[in-house]
Amino acid sequence: MTEGEAKLVRMALEIRQFFRHRGDAADGLAADHIKQFWAPSMRKAFQAVLAREGGSLAPEARAIGALLPK
Repeated sequence: MTEGEAKLVRMALEIRQFFRHRGDAADGLAADHIKQFWAPSMRKAFQAVLAREGGSLAPEARAIGALLPK
């Protein structure tokens, strides 16, 4: 994973952490934030990392990615 890709994963997890107080809704809220505020190229790169290295990533990152449009 490149440094840029690692940063995207870290950012997604930080967004989810921000919404942790919302319990089960945290993944969906993080995905909504990413849909609204990340450039399409950032979302595409994040999804590429999930597709390539998903099993080695945090379950929270995979859950966010599953809620993003393909």
